[in-house]
Amino acid sequence: MDGNFIGMVKENYCNIDELNFLIKRMESLTSKEKNILYASADATGVKTIMELINLTYNTHCYSIIKSFNKLHEEGREIYGSSTLI
Repeated sequence: MDGNFIGMVKENYCNIDELNFLIKRMESLTSKEKNILYASADATGVKTIMELINLTYNTHCYSIIKSFNKLHEEGREIYGSSTLI
């Protein structure tokens, strides 16, 4: 696991079964989904392992804007369309 993951779960008391399940879920995520998970966890103030597990199922609800200088390209990537105005 990477440093972002450790930062999310450190200093939290948790059930080892929940932690194992979260790790399995994290292994199934793409790098883009992991980045969205880290950002959305930070933005929403997730505190528990169960909240993180729930968030792994909802990464499709969030988007990350990497560069505000290229919003048109970001929109294409998010919405998958080359016909954005």
